[in-house]
Amino acid sequence: MFLHDLGPYECFVWRTLYNRDFLSSNNLHFVSGICYEDIPFTYEAYLKAGKCIRAPWLLNIYRTGRAGAITTGLDIPRACDWCIAIGKAWELTYMEGLSEAETYKLKENIHKNMTALFYSMFYTMKKPSQQLIVVNMLKHEAPKLCFDHGRLRQLETWLFRNAPYLFLVFRACIAKLNKWHRRLTGR
Repeated sequence: MFLHDLGPYECFVWRTLYNRDFLSSNNLHFVSGICYEDIPFTYEAYLKAGKCIRAPWLLNIYRTGRAGAITTGLDIPRACDWCIAIGKAWELTYMEGLSEAETYKLKENIHKNMTALFYSMFYTMKKPSQQLIVVNMLKHEAPKLCFDHGRLRQLETWLFRNAPYLFLVFRACIAKLNKWHRRLTGR
């Protein structure tokens, strides 16, 4: 299920039922006190699950838009929480027993989460000083973050580690190119 069902934007605990014995026996718990705790929790649960069952039933109703919800905006504390979640998810890449395909998928999902973080950050935080705070927080939480498949990802990793300001410029350019591409293609 991890390889075929779980995408980077589907890490919501409200979309999954969990067996209490499974959670206890695998020592699964949320990172206390942060938003976005669903990301590392869901990845770890899917990776440790021996069996998953997909059911078409609606089990809850999720409402968005309340004041203070994480879907209503991104500020520095929330961005730092997202960095913590990405760092905890990155730690899972060192989990014993992962196949090469699972490790690749995990890194891809983490990269997409990081991309979503930076997209939201560029949209809401206009000051480079605020953006650097977020990049430095991610470097602190995931010091070994490394995307090594493909030249573009290797360049991104090198910039992230060695030249944070250039990394921000690089990510901003990628965001603008993607926006320009969507306008041209109508997607």
